[in-house]
Amino acid sequence: MENIDFNFFKKIKLNPFSDTHLLKNLFEFIASGVWIADKNDSIFYVNKSMAKIAGITKKQFMGLKIPDSFSKETTEYFFPLYLKAKKTLKPLRYKSLQVITPKKRDSLQSGWLIPVIKDSQYFGMICIVEDVTYESRYTELFNRSQNCVAVYKPINDGEDFVFEDFNKSAEKVDKIKKHEVLGRKLTDVFPSVKEYGLFEVLQKVYKSGIAANHSIAFYKDDRISGWRDNHIYKTSTGEIVSVYRDLTAVKQAGEELIKTKERLQLAKISAKAGLLEWDITSKKITFDKELFNLFGFNQKKRCSNF
Repeated sequence: MENIDFNFFKKIKLNPFSDTHLLKNLFEFIASGVWIADKNDSIFYVNKSMAKIAGITKKQFMGLKIPDSFSKETTEYFFPLYLKAKKTLKPLRYKSLQVITPKKRDSLQSGWLIPVIKDSQYFGMICIVEDVTYESRYTELFNRSQNCVAVYKPINDGEDFVFEDFNKSAEKVDKIKKHEVLGRKLTDVFPSVKEYGLFEVLQKVYKSGIAANHSIAFYKDDRISGWRDNHIYKTSTGEIVSVYRDLTAVKQAGEELIKTKERLQLAKISAKAGLLEWDITSKKITFDKELFNLFGFNQKKRCSNF
């Protein structure tokens, strides 16, 4: 973003500090919030999006001073950036800044501080504001989720799917970083995805819009292998989301449990076959009832020779 010289406003026949009618035509209907302060740091214009973000009326904004009219929590981070833009006369981008709105709402805001310059001197500040509270919290939840999450964009009417997002749990399970998958085709990153069965489910969800599950199945390629289950759904904006779990350890534990049960069953059967006791002192062998029955011996008989 370039510096805004006062000559810019002259070219469009606008004095940004007096002609509020033209300001409305420029800023009133854009989605981002906009406020403009004069060279004395007094706000004299806000658009309706800014009023909505702040939770107060445009009239209540008029005349607010920077930083005096804002909370300490807000100015602690925002005002140093404001001063830097004012001093350097260069636009400054800020991201996910904590702002307590006049309505005491805890928000996260990103935007631009754009100095207005007249005759090479500071003449005011235009601030463009985006409320990214939901987006930032979504990102935090997305990355902290213990479930793996992959977001795909269908291409060529569902012939393939391109990675649009990939959370930290997915990075760990699939042993690949987010920057290595973004923009790449699913079939390139996971070449066995069709044999695994997931690809067909993704296509069905893409075409029908109805969420579906892909039950636990084994995935294997030259790079990774493991047991996974997936829940797939389509967003309102057309992306396909797969939420999945690595169940390899659970599957292995289940298989080991089956083996253990089989060993116990064998031990139980073996126990029923009878027991033999050898007295190393007397060198006598004693059979229990089960063993006598097994071999048809007289139970009163004792073997004294070994």
